[in-house]
Amino acid sequence: MAEASVPQDLSSYEYEPSCPLPSGREARDHVISKGSCQPRDINFPLDNRNRVFKEFLEHIAKSDSLIEDHLRNSAENAKYTSPEIQNQLIKVVGSAILDEIIRRVKGAEMYAIIADETPDLSKTEQLAVLVRYVWNGVIEERLLAVEPMEETTAEALFHTIREKLQQCGIEFSNMRGQCYDGASNVSGIHTGLQARIKEISPSAIYTHCYAHVLNLVIVDTMNDEGKKKREYVLKKLSDTRWAYRADSITAIYHTLEAVIATLKEIRENEKKAHIAAEAKGLFQNVCDFEFVLALEVLKKVLLLSKGVSDKLQSEDLDVVTGCERVADLLSTVQALRCEPKFEEFWETTVRKCRSLNIEEPRQERTHKLPRRIDDNPDTAVHLTSKDKFGISFYYNVLDLMVSSIESRFDKNNAPVLMGLGYLNPSRIGNPEAWKHISVAAQWFQCDLDVDEVESEIFSLQTSSLLANILEKAKLEKRKASFDDLFKALQAEPECYGNLTKLMKIALTLPVTSTSAERTFSKLKLIKSRLRTTMQQERLNSLMLMSIEDD
Repeated sequence: MAEASVPQDLSSYEYEPSCPLPSGREARDHVISKGSCQPRDINFPLDNRNRVFKEFLEHIAKSDSLIEDHLRNSAENAKYTSPEIQNQLIKVVGSAILDEIIRRVKGAEMYAIIADETPDLSKTEQLAVLVRYVWNGVIEERLLAVEPMEETTAEALFHTIREKLQQCGIEFSNMRGQCYDGASNVSGIHTGLQARIKEISPSAIYTHCYAHVLNLVIVDTMNDEGKKKREYVLKKLSDTRWAYRADSITAIYHTLEAVIATLKEIRENEKKAHIAAEAKGLFQNVCDFEFVLALEVLKKVLLLSKGVSDKLQSEDLDVVTGCERVADLLSTVQALRCEPKFEEFWETTVRKCRSLNIEEPRQERTHKLPRRIDDNPDTAVHLTSKDKFGISFYYNVLDLMVSSIESRFDKNNAPVLMGLGYLNPSRIGNPEAWKHISVAAQWFQCDLDVDEVESEIFSLQTSSLLANILEKAKLEKRKASFDDLFKALQAEPECYGNLTKLMKIALTLPVTSTSAERTFSKLKLIKSRLRTTMQQERLNSLMLMSIEDD
C-alpha cells in the first residue's frame, strides 16, 4: 500500500482558510438524513456519492490547501478515508483526550469519583464514571468512561469502577470522595458501593447528590394532607425535578385570571360532557381562597429552592459553598415561620382574591361547650379562619421543609463537612474554628500533618493575609469566598502547605452527580436509534470527543 506523507507534528500545523465557507439549508437537511448530526454544525452542499465523513473533508478542503492536495493527488488506497481509518482516527483522538485526563488526575495527587447509570436506546445499562480533581487551582470534572453493565448490584458497580481505575493506572488509595444518587445499591452503609470503596480507601467520604436531596426535601414538603389541593393543576413531573415546578407555579399565578376565564368558558360551552365536567372540577379548585394562598406560599418556597438547586448543579461548586447554600436556605425558611410573614402572605392573597372575585373564607360559627363539660367556657380559645389556615397549612408546610432539610442532608458526614466549612475566610478566624477543623484534619490525616495544620491556622488567624482578603471583599461589596483564601494560600506553600492541602481536599469533594447526568444527554445524541449497534470502544471515544472538547 502506498503511504501518504503526513506531518509528524500536527500541533505545528496552522489552519489558514483561503475562501469563505459555502452555505445551504438543503445541505444541512441532507446530512442529517445520513446520521446523527446537528443542523447548526452543517453548512455546505453534499454529493450523494459521499458519506458524512468525506463530505466534511471536501468541505474543509475548500479552505485548506494541504487537505485538498491530499484528496486530489493521493492514491485511492492512501487517502485514509475508509471506515476502518475513520474508526482508528476516532480511537486515536479519544485516547489522546483520555491520556490527558489521566495525566491531570495523577498530577492532582487526589481525586473523587462521580457515577450514575442509565439505559441507552439499545436497552444496555450504561455506567458513566467521572473523576473530579483540582488542576492548577481550578476544579475539573471529567468523563473517564462509559461502561456497559449486565447488572447494577453494588458488587458489579464496584468491580467495574475498580477495573477501570486500574486500566487507567489511577491509584484507588488516592480517592478522597465519591458522589452518587440515593439508590440503595450505591448508598448502603454496609454493602453499598460507597461502603465497598471505603474498605479499600477509608478516606473516600460519600456524598449523596445535594441537588437530588434538595428535590426530595420538596417532595417531603408536599407530601402531607393538603397535597392534592395544591398540586391539582400542576403538571406531573419526576420526584427529582420538584424545584423546577417554581416556573409552573409562577406562570399559573401571573395568568390566574385568564386560567379562570378559560375554565369557565369550557365549563359552560363545551359539548363533550367529560371535558366540561373536568373543567368544572378545575374551576372549583382554582376559585378557592386556600388554593390562591397555597399558590402564594409555594411560589415563594419553590423559587427559593430553585435558586439553591441551580447553584448546587454547578461543576465548580465546592462542598463548603454547597453546605453554606443549604444552610442559607434553612435559615431563610425558618425566618419565614413567623406571624408577620404569614400576615404578609394573607394580605397579599386577600387582595389577589378580591381582584378575581374569589370569596374570602368566612368565620365559622363558634359553638359553646355545655358548662357540664367546660367549667370555664369564657376562657375557651376560639380560632379564626386565618388562624386555622396558618396552623393547618402555612406553619405546617414550613415545619415539614425545615425538618426534611435537617434530616436529609449528610448527617453521617456532618462533623467532617462542618469542619471543612470553617475553612471559609469569614469563619476560619473564629476562636472555635480549630475545634471543628480538627475533625476534618483527622479524617484526612493520611494526606497531611494534623499538628502542622493547627499551627498554620493559628498563624493565619493573626496574619495580615486573612485581614487583607476580608477587607478586599468588603470593598468589592461581597463576601470573601473559599476560593479567595485558597488562591492566597497557594501563593505561600512554605507557610501554609498543609492547610492548602486540606482546602484542596475540600475542593476535590463532589457536591452533586449532575455532571454524570449531563453525559446521558450526549449519550442519546451519539448512540441514537440509527446507531444502537455501535461498539463500546467507539462509543467511549465519541463521548470523550463530544464532552471533553475543551
